[in-house]
Amino acid sequence: MDDIRKGFSELDPNVLLTVDEFAQVASCGRQAVYKMIERGFGPAVLRYGEKTLRFRVQDVRDWVKKQTVQISEPTSESVGRVVAPRRSGRRRERDRRNRNQAPAPRETK
Repeated sequence: MDDIRKGFSELDPNVLLTVDEFAQVASCGRQAVYKMIERGFGPAVLRYGEKTLRFRVQDVRDWVKKQTVQISEPTSESVGRVVAPRRSGRRRERDRRNRNQAPAPRETK
């Protein structure tokens, strides 16, 4: 299939997609697909042997629906408010530790 995204909605739900075809549908690369699988994120994977992976179209559709986020209209309270991005776990924990410690004494010459 050249570009599976064009006819994806018309595919039979039981058709099996290759890793490359799923990558096209998900708009990502092959390596990103393998990382998803490794981390347990993404649709159900069918394994045939050691190397062959397939995705059922219906599983992919269900997964895409789960990923869809409904964005609501901004409220008067949220307009103009800036929200800082959350820090990753390690960085957040390091900052928390540093706040609770006294500054290290500086050496004098």
